[in-house]
Parts: sequence; structure tokens; C-alpha cells
Amino acid sequence: MREQDDWARNSRPNRLSDEGQRLIELADAAVGAVEQRMYGALTPADRDTLRRLLGQCREAIAASP
Repeated sequence: MREQDDWARNSRPNRLSDEGQRLIELADAAVGAVEQRMYGALTPADRDTLRRLLGQCREAIAASP
């Protein structure tokens, strides 16, 4: 839903409808359940390795031009 902003007339900030907010909450819960299943399938050593590798990926992306 877009609202008029008198300060920036050409700008229309977005706001979720109640239904949109409900859908975001459902999606968030579904993603959380998938994350828990993936995390639960890893050993503590696997989790450490994954965390380290994801950190390396993040650093590589941050270093990209």
C-alpha cells in the first residue's frame, strides 16, 4: 500500500497490508523450520566448517569491486 508523502511528492513509501504481513510471517516460519532441519542434520564440526566457509564467501563478496 502506498501513502502520500507531502515532503517528497514523487516518493511513495510502501507499507504492507494486514494480509501481506500475515504472508511474511508464514514465510518466515517456514524458512525457520527449514533452517532448523538443515542445522539439525549437521554435526558440531560440520557447523563450524559451514560457518567458516560462509565467512569466507562473505569476505569474497565484500572484497568484490
